[in-house]
Amino acid sequence: MPKIRCFLAIELDQSIGSTISALVDQMAPTTPGVRWVVPENLHLTLKFFGDIEENSSWDIFKAVQSSIGDMPPFQLTVQGMGAFPADDRPRTVWMGLTDGNKEICEAHARIDQRLADLGYAIENRRFQPHLTIGRVRDKASQLGLVTAIRKHKEFVGGTSEVTRIVLFRSELGKGKNGGPIYSKMGQSEFGKTV
Repeated sequence: MPKIRCFLAIELDQSIGSTISALVDQMAPTTPGVRWVVPENLHLTLKFFGDIEENSSWDIFKAVQSSIGDMPPFQLTVQGMGAFPADDRPRTVWMGLTDGNKEICEAHARIDQRLADLGYAIENRRFQPHLTIGRVRDKASQLGLVTAIRKHKEFVGGTSEVTRIVLFRSELGKGKNGGPIYSKMGQSEFGKTV
């Protein structure tokens, strides 16, 4: 049985992608060693599976739907910029959330527990909802990036209605600038019991 690389994520309104893209365009000249996420690939990851058997996707859909079906849709607001492992040693650049944090964490905990019943490992680190917008490829660019992160620490990316969780397939190295291509395999909806 063929295996596919997959993850569960929340899609964001296109206006958020456009707002973040405009910010990235502004920052890019002073951060040449950062690979920025293209706007159409922006998402909030809830669970990364790695390689799974393609026929197991139906079980994942059912588990996710039973986890979130009684939760109503909600809004999230993208706000704040930072980096992992720390702002002054950036390796991954992220945008944070204000509204929607509690609901996302609850959905994540429910899904993680339900998927554990199917044999998928529970995350052993604390889940921190965030939106990855870039990855540092060259340490030489860190000085410009640290300055940019400090400058845009309170940046507001916009608000999005969250109505579903999507299972994405990821094909590495096939997108723009050698990045991944994500394709939707299916979705589970908030507020829709089965």
